[in-house]
Amino acid sequence: MTGLWKVSQEEIYMNRIFAYIVVLLLACSACTGLEMHENDGSIRLSVCVDKVDVLTRGTQVAHPFEGTVPSPSNPLEAALLFSMTSGVYQHSPALPTCLPCHTTIKYENAVPKDPDPWEGNNLKYPTDDAPVYCVGLCPKTGWDISDDGRTATYDALDGFTDVMFSQQISGSWSSHFGVQTYDHLLTWLKVCLVAVDAEAPQFWGNVRKVSIETESQVDIVLYDAESADSKVSYSGSIEPLVYEGDYELTTSIFEVGSVLCAPATSYTLKVKAENEERTIEVALIDKEGELLDSPSDAAGRQFVIELYFHPFSVIEGECSLASWEYKDDNFYLK
Repeated sequence: MTGLWKVSQEEIYMNRIFAYIVVLLLACSACTGLEMHENDGSIRLSVCVDKVDVLTRGTQVAHPFEGTVPSPSNPLEAALLFSMTSGVYQHSPALPTCLPCHTTIKYENAVPKDPDPWEGNNLKYPTDDAPVYCVGLCPKTGWDISDDGRTATYDALDGFTDVMFSQQISGSWSSHFGVQTYDHLLTWLKVCLVAVDAEAPQFWGNVRKVSIETESQVDIVLYDAESADSKVSYSGSIEPLVYEGDYELTTSIFEVGSVLCAPATSYTLKVKAENEERTIEVALIDKEGELLDSPSDAAGRQFVIELYFHPFSVIEGECSLASWEYKDDNFYLK
């Protein structure tokens, strides 16, 4: 009797341990946003992240979103690419529902809404706990993914659309995705005009147009194994408008407009006034007043360019580094 009683107690003890393990596993699954499917036992992919960062290289909090997370009134909408092969984000077949996958998602307070599946893809994790890779592209439309799935191109830079990229992160059913960070790929330029004296407006007349020469396309190598990083480059040509109208110069400085441009160490501005036209090149400087070493130093930064109109066909340009302000407060930009 005693031996039988001992075995029964051990079984009860082992059953309790097993129950605790099951509860723990279920709790872990709940924390990572996983969902078991009764029909095939596969695990739905969770794209919920701990938080979403939007980084600039200014001196204030990241923008265009207040704080480090989006809000319901100002969500971040992005195209997400998923793959089981690092750096290769090819389109998946519509069926069966498996990775890789291209989809879109909206972040509100870092809690994404359910993504719209790409051609019915349900975004499932592999059940063998293999890693899943992910990159993010913003805006959510307008991107061209190469046939080999290694590069993404946005060829619609227009001077007022923000473009951001979230570098590759990885996750699996047992280890969910962490922080997804979107870096600004463009430089924000604000342009101000001022007459140095009362004679300058008479010489120039009203300002009719200000534009900036910049590139029209951004190309991203989504992930390079050798550098363990992405590679961003720019090409093409575009001349977005900063201002077009009939602005009357005064001796009070005034911001006439702003643009989002491909990063550069200097920019060529074209000014057309009522009586004269001029082209001027303005070099960008850092917070110490030194010239930028490379175009990449300008990405995610905002600069204020001031154009000083003198009598007798002279325009002087000055540049200063500014904090990236809340973009939606500026009606010039989308």
